[in-house]
Amino acid sequence: MRKTSFGCLLALLLFCLAGCRPPAAPTITTSALPTDTPTSSPLLIATPTEMVQPTLIATPTATPEFEEGLVLDVIDGDTIDVGIKGQLYRVRYLGVNTPERKMPSYLIAKDLNRTLVSGKVVRLERDVQDKDAYGRLLRHVFVGETHVNVELLRSGWARLLVIPPNERYYEIMVEAQREAADAKRGLWAQPPTPTP
Repeated sequence: MRKTSFGCLLALLLFCLAGCRPPAAPTITTSALPTDTPTSSPLLIATPTEMVQPTLIATPTATPEFEEGLVLDVIDGDTIDVGIKGQLYRVRYLGVNTPERKMPSYLIAKDLNRTLVSGKVVRLERDVQDKDAYGRLLRHVFVGETHVNVELLRSGWARLLVIPPNERYYEIMVEAQREAADAKRGLWAQPPTPTP
């Protein structure tokens, strides 16, 4: 009886130890990061008065509708680097466009984005297309319940940019841009009048 109890106890201990082994440390690589070269394909820049009817089609990959990751770097006002399951991905925000390098307000938009996401765990929600022509993930970005794409529009430091078929949250984004424009925030502010 003692041998049987000892054998069962040993088997139970080995079973528990096998499941308690810590996972291997993730490896983050940067070998396949795309560049931020602007696209030459036609873009639809939507204004608050335009209405776009979303097209419902299946996502091109069999992965979940969203993933979570840690923001490791803020590239500009609408692009971040995110670590997901040990891999580094460049993420381009859907539905927004912020000033590019060497443009007025570039640093303001980038700093606002940094304030919203840097070092935080984000939920990345896909729309219809998974990636752009440069291999960047196309996503709506959330920190908790805050939709970062919408916050950039509401602040006035981003403008609505819809590239069909990625049109999820279109109406919410139009309203956020309208709010910023009406309040003359950010890019919507009147330029200062030069003094004579």
